[in-house]
Amino acid sequence: MVSDPTAAARTSSGVSGYYMGGKKTFWRRDDGIAGAANPTALSAYASFAQTIDKDVSNGLASQGYAGLIISSPWQSRPFDSYGLNVGWGRLTRDEQRLETQAYTASGGTGDYRAKRNEYSLSLDANIMLTDGVILSGYVIRTFNANTWMNPYAWSAPRDGLAFGLFATLLIDDMLGLSGHPAR
Repeated sequence: MVSDPTAAARTSSGVSGYYMGGKKTFWRRDDGIAGAANPTALSAYASFAQTIDKDVSNGLASQGYAGLIISSPWQSRPFDSYGLNVGWGRLTRDEQRLETQAYTASGGTGDYRAKRNEYSLSLDANIMLTDGVILSGYVIRTFNANTWMNPYAWSAPRDGLAFGLFATLLIDDMLGLSGHPAR
């Protein structure tokens, strides 16, 4: 809580940290033959980001993701892909304290302490419907939920399930302006 409401806000400029990530295809149906068009492939990926500074404007100290992707699983659908992903996010101590205090200030009842680590497991799909239209869907399960991105929620967060569906329109491809031949 703010102990002196007349005090100037503490400010900082920029954040220091690092990011590492990579993706590696470890299996191809065609055994890696050069020139094969859109072979079925399995890839693994991982990424990790860490802030070094204590003061982080978004409240996340660390994030990590890893998963598997299958590309072109069917010859008739060479541009589709499906993924299985795990995720982890860690709050800064300041964000954890803010979420705990904001819950009480918003009228939340009970003994709530924001959890510092949140985990997720998800499935996703990217399906090319036509040249320039991609339909993407996901389903995600969260564990050890906290109120990050909504710290003033008056109800304690619970582990949950979310899903979504969205479309990407590649207008330049749809109008023939991308220079790529139609798929």
